[in-house]
Amino acid sequence: MENKLMPILDVMSKSGSKMDLQEIFQRLTFDAILILLLGYDPKTLSIDFPYNKFEKGFTKSEEALFNRHFLPKWLWKLLNRFRIGNEKYLSECSELNDELLSKFIKEEREKEPFHKEHVKDHMLLTGFINEYKDEKDQFIKDTFFSLMAAGRDTTSAALTWFFYLLANNHEVIGKIRKEIRAQLDIKDGEKWKCFEAKKLEKLVYLQGDLYEALRLFPPLPANQKLSSEADVLPSGH
Repeated sequence: MENKLMPILDVMSKSGSKMDLQEIFQRLTFDAILILLLGYDPKTLSIDFPYNKFEKGFTKSEEALFNRHFLPKWLWKLLNRFRIGNEKYLSECSELNDELLSKFIKEEREKEPFHKEHVKDHMLLTGFINEYKDEKDQFIKDTFFSLMAAGRDTTSAALTWFFYLLANNHEVIGKIRKEIRAQLDIKDGEKWKCFEAKKLEKLVYLQGDLYEALRLFPPLPANQKLSSEADVLPSGH
């Protein structure tokens, strides 16, 4: 927040530039989830908005997955087989993510054995590999790809819709500002500053607004789960 998001918003605000908040939030959460999972900062959120093939590939692949909700199964499978249209991006993204995760998994496996007392010095990948040391790399790649998708899009979608709603409800903006100034002791015209999560618990009106945005626009409006083959549950179904 302090080193990435706020400085960019400051620059754009002072210059009067138009902002694509959806892209800003997607880049912010993409950087954040890779730092958490892999200890790697791709630095996609900076003032020049650099092109990053992994970040772009991720976005394109999700568009392809979304389109599968509207296309007959036989059609998107055919497009996927011949790598046509959006399905082409999905195949390319899969290869890019495989390349990225393979690199970090290989480096992690070559490190010295992991010690629990040094847990703060390691990212999630370290602990995961040590916990599932007998699993194949593909299992780890699939798991981390899911975590990357979940960590990036849920938060960025929620923030995008929240600010969209704020832009259409100026009265709410005023109430949020009033609560922030009162509860966090910020004076009019004072420069922004970051707070610990504990202090933010005082902002009950802001929390209510966030909940309402999540109610109106759920970050996961479609989340289907299908079995890969027929199975029998313990209940007999």
